[in-house]
Amino acid sequence: MDTPRLLVLDDHADTRLLIAHVCPSSWHLTPCATCAEARSVLTTQRFDLLVFDIRLPDGSGFDVLHFARNHHTSCNKDVPAVAITAMGYPNPEVQLFRKGFDEYISKPFVQSDLMALFHKHELTWP
Repeated sequence: MDTPRLLVLDDHADTRLLIAHVCPSSWHLTPCATCAEARSVLTTQRFDLLVFDIRLPDGSGFDVLHFARNHHTSCNKDVPAVAITAMGYPNPEVQLFRKGFDEYISKPFVQSDLMALFHKHELTWP
């Protein structure tokens, strides 16, 4: 299998750093702090997993996921997507899944949550 490629969209640097810390250094991690950055790379790179925060300064993870799934220039129409959010949803599975996310992690999360997610999506360790 090729080296896993992840797109991480979160406006908080500490979240991007935690995810980078958990990922093996050989993985290709593309961190983005804005929706605009994420949209740009979604048109030029193919990823194995999309990890998006929901609330962002210039839009939402929902908007970027919609772009990834529907825009004619996106290379990532069928890539699994994970929402990471601190928002309290009464039924997160229903609300986030209806918007196209395959699963979610609530903030704050711990390293084992991310590792379980990576294993679930068969991202291999070196």
